[in-house]
Amino acid sequence: MSKISIAALAISNAIPLLGVLLYDWTVSGVLLLYFIETLIIGFFITLRLRKSELMPGFIIVSLFFAIIHGIFLFIFFEDKLVQEIGPLSHTLIIGSIILFASNAIYHFFNYKNTELEHKRKFVARHIKRIQILHLTIIIGVALFSDSLITLLIMIAIKTLFDMKLRTTGQ
Repeated sequence: MSKISIAALAISNAIPLLGVLLYDWTVSGVLLLYFIETLIIGFFITLRLRKSELMPGFIIVSLFFAIIHGIFLFIFFEDKLVQEIGPLSHTLIIGSIILFASNAIYHFFNYKNTELEHKRKFVARHIKRIQILHLTIIIGVALFSDSLITLLIMIAIKTLFDMKLRTTGQ
């Protein structure tokens, strides 16, 4: 993985941390940003797979994960999201733009191979990444605490798995 991709990944994973430390984000705010990241990841993978036999299957899986993520957010955090969406909107927009840029850099600098077998491995790796993102959500919901420690643990778990998956290709 290129140095610029690692830097972009580090910056994008710092966003939730900065949101918690500087803007008093809660579990629901961080999970909302992770929801946006799920959509961004799906978008870039779909672009990568265009004109591939893998694209329809990936779109179905990606939409399934996004719908489940949205349902989790709605069921567990509906009231909080409604209360927080206004105050969080500017930081979420900036965070979303940085996540989009990070994923664009990652996909541009790291995935030039167009062979079908390579694309299969690529899809498997990124579905695993989305699964880790959703595991983080489940942990956040299970802990359901807006304490700083809970948020930091949740962000650390997601960031560590994200770094491992991107840097090792596992």
